[in-house]
Amino acid sequence: MKAWERVLFMLGLMALAYAGGIATGKYQLWPYGPLNEAKDAAEALWITYFPDEIPEFNSPFVKGGVTRFDPERAQGRLHLHPAA
Repeated sequence: MKAWERVLFMLGLMALAYAGGIATGKYQLWPYGPLNEAKDAAEALWITYFPDEIPEFNSPFVKGGVTRFDPERAQGRLHLHPAA
């Protein structure tokens, strides 16, 4: 078998697979249902983990954030590390 015959054979197989995909989409043949459900599940996961809008929560605090060190807010005898 010559190299160009193998290339033509592979191109023929790809054309059949492409035509099968078109027929599946148009006439909703067998793998259409599972493929459509998988697409819907993937879209739901994408929307869940990467939403278009980030929800905002009502908070009574005007100023927010993390306080790293503020001596005025420190409480006496509150240690978050073991005493040496």
